[in-house]
Amino acid sequence: MKSRIQIAALMLLVLALAGCSREQATDTGAAQPEAPTNSAAADDTRKVGRLPRGTELNFPYHLVQDRVREHNPGSFYRRIRVEYLDIDEQQAIDAITAALEESGWAAGQPRRLDNGDTRINFKPEKGRPVMVRVRPGAEDKHPSANGVIVLDFPISADDAEAEAPR
Repeated sequence: MKSRIQIAALMLLVLALAGCSREQATDTGAAQPEAPTNSAAADDTRKVGRLPRGTELNFPYHLVQDRVREHNPGSFYRRIRVEYLDIDEQQAIDAITAALEESGWAAGQPRRLDNGDTRINFKPEKGRPVMVRVRPGAEDKHPSANGVIVLDFPISADDAEAEAPR
């Protein structure tokens, strides 16, 4: 019974936030100038919201997936899947490494997996690592995509609801 109440409350919260975000989009959407782009298809890209530790993705990408998942009971991760655009695999590895290191994550040794992915763990001073996989080859979500980057950011159980995409 308690879980049903929690689910109902969560659904109401999501609906309320969705209504607020629609109002904000209509109020501010016309006043924002378009940013210049360096990709011919960049007008058709979706972007990631706020990332932990102020991490910014400073390379051309298209958001494919952004969701919170429970890895083990009480252990939550925010999984973000982006397609990197107009750059090759090594440039994508260099760009994601630079972005996470600028935010205070220490890069581990990159490992090439049997399926061709490159995996890198980024460790904070304390806590759980950010796990990153770079996969060459597009998922056909964006025409300029050359591959995929999957980021798993650890988040606390308390932050799992707040970090969930809106």
